[in-house]
Amino acid sequence: MNQNFLLFLAFLWSPFFLIGQDYDNFLNGLLLEESTREPVAFATIRVKNKAIGVISNSDGSFRIPKSFQQEGEFLEVSSMGIETLTIAISNLLKNKINVFYLKPTFFELNESIVTGKLKSLSAKDIIRYAINNIKVNYPDDKFAYVGYYRDYQLKNDKYVNLNEAIIKVMDKGFMTTDTLASEFILYDYKKNINFEVDSFAAKAYDYKNWDKVVPNARMSSYGGNEFILMRVHDAIRNHRLKNTFSYVDDLHKDFIRNHDFILEGTTFYNNKRVYRISIHKKTKESLVEGIIFIDKANFAIRKFEYSLSQEETNTYKFNRSGPFREDFEENIANIQLLFKVIAEYKNEDEKMVLNYISFENKFEVVRPAKFGIDTISLIPENQVIEVKFNKPRKKNEVRNRLSNFKVVYGGEKVPLSSFHFKDDETLQLRVDTLIQKKRRLVQELFSRQENSKLSLSLMLKKIIDEEGNKIGKRESEYLHQFREFMVQEVVPFPRGDLLKKQFMIKSIPLHDKKQPKIASDDFQGYWMNTPLKKIEQ
Repeated sequence: MNQNFLLFLAFLWSPFFLIGQDYDNFLNGLLLEESTREPVAFATIRVKNKAIGVISNSDGSFRIPKSFQQEGEFLEVSSMGIETLTIAISNLLKNKINVFYLKPTFFELNESIVTGKLKSLSAKDIIRYAINNIKVNYPDDKFAYVGYYRDYQLKNDKYVNLNEAIIKVMDKGFMTTDTLASEFILYDYKKNINFEVDSFAAKAYDYKNWDKVVPNARMSSYGGNEFILMRVHDAIRNHRLKNTFSYVDDLHKDFIRNHDFILEGTTFYNNKRVYRISIHKKTKESLVEGIIFIDKANFAIRKFEYSLSQEETNTYKFNRSGPFREDFEENIANIQLLFKVIAEYKNEDEKMVLNYISFENKFEVVRPAKFGIDTISLIPENQVIEVKFNKPRKKNEVRNRLSNFKVVYGGEKVPLSSFHFKDDETLQLRVDTLIQKKRRLVQELFSRQENSKLSLSLMLKKIIDEEGNKIGKRESEYLHQFREFMVQEVVPFPRGDLLKKQFMIKSIPLHDKKQPKIASDDFQGYWMNTPLKKIEQ
């Protein structure tokens, strides 16, 4: 995408209608890139003079309460690389999606950047200054903010298992350890049933049965719930941690040492010049890419983008031609994203405070077999093991042989003499009682039925159902998990002692019944920025 042109920002009222969701109490907008029509994700939309707002979703959508329209407020739209836009809320159309087309601002290629009259600054110099100035540019005293949290999964580009919350963060300063010192209040939490619910994909990670796993994942455990796990992946806030994630590790010691950097040039954020530096690392097993945006005036880190991918083949050729990230990505082939982190900060009372964070990771689910065993019963009087299927099989007697069936009990193979399909859903396996050395095994199998079934395993082949599903065959599927938090308002740190029982319990999931949920007056005025379920022209 060519970024070498002056900013022009336009918007129009487009006939996009809302489908399948209750948006009666909200005004809805959609941010699109003017030339590509791609959504503009994570742009800041603030209500002017109220210091409250939202962040656009990954699909570019956002919503604000209609109550702001009655008060005659204005919206300010800002993002890295665009000029701040002011919109009269009174002009927004109701019951439709108001579409805004945005063009990127002028991008300056890498220039001769000089400090004083001594020397040029390299990318590593700028990043080193930025890291060393964290203690200056970020709060070292208590501060608080309220935001919208959500976690969801993407399956076939659709939102699945969407959970939403409003959470208050009480941070005791950047010189403290976030996971230990910060406290949180859960104002509201809900499972959004307007979106698809996939209960199997929503289950906890299971490395015992391999039902749900993160491929090639290695990360230190901080004992926190899904919200805490997301916050750990903010390398700026956790710059004091000795082990955050991937090759970032200790931000002070490891980040610069473990990566290569290219100073691509400068762009703008709210009319302030910002360095754009790309991040690279290539190993035999993985590929890292990212971008870090650093304020040119005070070296504050405004945005940190970092992704780790795994290479499927060795055909990748590293190419650094050109200043733009698109040039770098053109050569990425056969690469599977493992995780991606985006964290952006904003100015608040001369300090940098979180604006939003998005943490995405890939995971694999191995679905239960569509055609499988429902129950196993032992019939001692007939020396038969009866197997009930969960659905009718396809009749194909030619393919069924005794060698296709194997029974193991207590680690030993149980001898079979014959088999018989009682009906389309029932298989009977007759045990061979004439083999002398197996008599003890057979006797034990049928004399202790309940215990026997617990240690009995069956392997069946050449049986399919009417749809062609093989018995016991499980299929794997890759999905992407997202955890995101978008700050709506920075608020004063609470005075006095808060009751410990009001705080979020960091070690249990947000949906747990033991999790305190406090609906107080402080909660009023905040809303859930639920993404659009569907857009149709």
